[in-house]
Amino acid sequence: MVWIGIYIAIPSLFCILPMVADLLHGFKNKKLWFPCKYFTLNAASLTVIAVAMKLPVDLNNSMAGVVGQAAKFGSMAFMCTMMANLLPSLATMDIKELRSNVIALAVLVIIRILS
Repeated sequence: MVWIGIYIAIPSLFCILPMVADLLHGFKNKKLWFPCKYFTLNAASLTVIAVAMKLPVDLNNSMAGVVGQAAKFGSMAFMCTMMANLLPSLATMDIKELRSNVIALAVLVIIRILS
């Protein structure tokens, strides 16, 4: 059971660290929005997101106990924060890169919904 937590915690950390780096970069440059210099939508970030979102995407099963409910709620908040940080990176892509990344994200979302 501990391995499942580690399996989700490490990719989550790989998502949180670039988001914090973007936050600090935005504060350093006195920008009101967070520039996506480190946490952008690409194949590597989509792979990490797929692993990090293993727990919250199981929306059909109810989580037993208060701890399970809190874990699911926290994971959903993390997913919303992560997606909000990824959206500005879409504006910096050319059309070819944007198309491939949005298709990859759609495939990820569809697979998670169907599983």
